This record gives sequence, C-alpha cells and structure tokens, in this order.
Amino acid sequence: MSKKKSYMDNKNIIKEGFFDTLVRAIIPKSIQQKVDANAKKYYDKESKKLDNELENLQKQSDELRVKFLKAMEKQYDFKPNSKKVKDFINKKRK
Repeated sequence: MSKKKSYMDNKNIIKEGFFDTLVRAIIPKSIQQKVDANAKKYYDKESKKLDNELENLQKQSDELRVKFLKAMEKQYDFKPNSKKVKDFINKKRK
C-alpha cells in the first residue's frame, strides 16, 4: 500500500483533499480534465502575480537598505559594512 505524502504544495493543491477524491469518483473524466485545466491556469496566474509582488517587495527592501546605509553615514558619520547589513536582511527574509 503506497503512502501519500502529507504536505501541501501550491502547485498541486487541487489534487489534495477528501472532497477532491469524492468529486473525482462522481464526475466523468472529461469534465474533470476541463476543470483541472481551468484551475491550473487560474493558480498559475495567481502564482505569477504573487511572485511579481514578492520581487517588487524585495526591490523595495533593497532600496530601503541603501537609504538606511546613507542615513547612518550622514547622521552618525559611520559607514556600516554593507555586506553584513545585506546578509542580516537576507537572513531575516527566510
């Protein structure tokens, strides 16, 4: 008896769940394929939108980092190590 992995992935979220199994037992294959194709298009579009939003937020974060470094240098006459600040921010992102 094979065991199904018990994790949710945004790429295969349509395939998971009790109700999905129940519906697949009742609805004909041709209709299932159409619904899956439409759902896949929708979730691919949403995934791309979220990826773009994440990319924009990372760009904003990088811009803020540069502003922070300039402000530190201007206000305190201290130039922080840019690489250490970048590494710290990247560690906090994860």
